[in-house]
Amino acid sequence: MSKQGKILLILITILGLSGCAGTASSVTPTAQPITSAPSLTETPFQSPTDGPTVSPTALYVSANANLWVEIDSPADGAVVNVPQLEVTGRAAIGTTLTINDDILYIENDEHFSDVLTLVEGENLVEVIGSDADGNEVSLYITVYYEP
Repeated sequence: MSKQGKILLILITILGLSGCAGTASSVTPTAQPITSAPSLTETPFQSPTDGPTVSPTALYVSANANLWVEIDSPADGAVVNVPQLEVTGRAAIGTTLTINDDILYIENDEHFSDVLTLVEGENLVEVIGSDADGNEVSLYITVYYEP
């Protein structure tokens, strides 16, 4: 899928614009955002061992609620000045996660962490969770690397 297509899918998912005219109407997201999730404040991420846990940046749940993924850090639209980015969050036990090109399996603990290498400028972080039944949820955030 092209970068523009991914951005369009994100906007459709966030704004609930299914059924609009044009090619966007044929895109059906596999999960819907939970609008009651608390918003992330502009505070640095702290892992549970370092201090309080922050509210998730994004949280998606499948229709049967057995598959869910949340991103705690980084925030969507974050601007960083280092090329290494740690993506942290939680997912249902048994979930297979793909974070850009990295594959993780959630076994004993719902928490995950992955370090990505950024390119200068805009970076799309794509987190896809799937379960053994073939259900899938997708989350997308954009991070900007400005050295």
